Amino acid sequence: MLVDINRYHTMWIQSGKPINEQVSDEMVKDFLIQIKQGEDIDGTAKEMENLQEGFKHLRGELMKLSDKEQKNYVGELDVETCVQECHRVLMKDLLDETRTQPGRFSVLPRSANFDGNDYLYPTYATEEIAYQAVDTLILEYNKMVRQISHYNHDLKIERLIKCASVFLFGFLSIHPFSDGNGRLARLLCSHCLAVFCPFQTSIHNSFSHSARSDYVRAIVNDRQPISAYQIQYKEDAVKETGLVLEQSPIELCSVVIESNWFTWRQFLHKIGEPISLFDFEK
Repeated sequence: MLVDINRYHTMWIQSGKPINEQVSDEMVKDFLIQIKQGEDIDGTAKEMENLQEGFKHLRGELMKLSDKEQKNYVGELDVETCVQECHRVLMKDLLDETRTQPGRFSVLPRSANFDGNDYLYPTYATEEIAYQAVDTLILEYNKMVRQISHYNHDLKIERLIKCASVFLFGFLSIHPFSDGNGRLARLLCSHCLAVFCPFQTSIHNSFSHSARSDYVRAIVNDRQPISAYQIQYKEDAVKETGLVLEQSPIELCSVVIESNWFTWRQFLHKIGEPISLFDFEK
């Protein structure tokens, strides 16, 4: 599939076709619907509105850059704007008073259940220590994308997909917010992939038979146990994030690759390139 993705990217570049507004709007709509369905969001108008605003927020931050800065942009993120502020937008008016509020890192115990098993997330003594964990993830991710920007075409695309997968896995493993981590992580992962993709990648549920359970199972299978002890110091938050980044999210990366592959095919078909879709893709 990676070979095909490189070929699809080259096909699009060589076509010289601009992305028209209708195709762009259709791809964004599909992307946001897939995130809504994939995160067990109940579908209220407010939640969909927030998803749209979160997407616009990330795109708007990129558009604030000068033409030269946009040309040289390699996918870097920051904690305040891309993580905290975007979460604030995504979760506005959705959390009750008993939950840590949007944009603030949680210091409460957090866990998830899948197939009858409970999985713990790191807990932090203070918001500042939680910030350190997220900041460490962002710094390491930014180092990776800057290095990847110097690679040749085929290797660059392969490494960007792997880098986005590592970021997605790392963010979901840290799980810094009380709620909304999944939808934010998928928005940010797609934002990373948009360095070479003229569309958004939903990570799963994208024009294929993949489902949320495949995505969650991949994370669980790739994941190593997290310590149940509260992280008390910033240096320990750095170490914990480092341990997460040393893991190899191979199954999750496969899910991302599959999703991107199917989305490239839909995009090329929509702009009139000679792509033969499978019956279930139509």
